[in-house]
Amino acid sequence: MFSSCVRTFGEVGEASNIPFDDIRPGFKYRIIPRKFARGFTWSRELEKDNKYDLIRRATEALATAAARTREKTAALPFNFAFTNSVFFTVNSEPLVTTSHALIRGGVASNRLATNAAFNVTSLEDMKTLGKKMVDDQNEPIDIGDPEYLLFGTDLWHVVDTVLGSSMRPGEFSNSINPVYRSVKPLSWRYLTDERAWFLLW
Repeated sequence: MFSSCVRTFGEVGEASNIPFDDIRPGFKYRIIPRKFARGFTWSRELEKDNKYDLIRRATEALATAAARTREKTAALPFNFAFTNSVFFTVNSEPLVTTSHALIRGGVASNRLATNAAFNVTSLEDMKTLGKKMVDDQNEPIDIGDPEYLLFGTDLWHVVDTVLGSSMRPGEFSNSINPVYRSVKPLSWRYLTDERAWFLLW
């Protein structure tokens, strides 16, 4: 994996040597293909009894099961985002952590320092963290604003309040709500922690 190995330019004097950075590989990653399967059987008697509608409905149920399998599998990186038991990064860190190792030393964070329930303040803090994102050289990068808020089903009413209120909810200071309609809400029932939430860029 290629690393963005060129650091910020340094000032040099006239006829001075130009500082160089070495081209180096980034952190490696490994993807392991997985196979999923399911089927059903029926007897000759079922066919002879002209029970074809049962077979047709079973085929539709198989398609539903396939779609459900895709959803559950796609949810795994989020359901195990805070533990290294299934998915992990260099140094065996979870996908979401405050201590992502960087190529030239140091760490970066893609989560808040402490667990926070979803509200205006925690959403503000998470968006601020995104604006401070750095690359693997610990140099600032602009990833823009998040596009989606992914959340568990139990949070739908809180999300509606936070994103749907133009004024800061629960306060009487007449302050505007800076996160009003700032991201697109995306409820996903396949998150095992129904109060979990993620910002997606």
